[in-house]
Amino acid sequence: HGSENIAVTVYENAHHSFDRYGPVIVDKKGYVLTDCRLKMRADGAVLMNFLDIPMTTPLLQKIGLAFCAERGPSYGGNPEAREKAFQFAREFMGQYLLSDN
Repeated sequence: HGSENIAVTVYENAHHSFDRYGPVIVDKKGYVLTDCRLKMRADGAVLMNFLDIPMTTPLLQKIGLAFCAERGPSYGGNPEAREKAFQFAREFMGQYLLSDN
């Protein structure tokens, strides 16, 4: 493998779905995974973070994720972050996807 370069941009006060129109809301019935530190076996099975049991069925997934899930995810628009992200996307695509290089 060669070297892979990545960059992460964090937009201040940007919630999930920050590029949508509309205010930030809290979904009191929704779930957010907060501190899930899961391992993956070579065969692709994801293991529960406390017992190393493979979460290979829907029931085991619910049990495993219940220990790191909380209620109340927030999502909604942030016009400033939306514009910055769209500008980044235009520049990135222009440089890496639309150029003749």
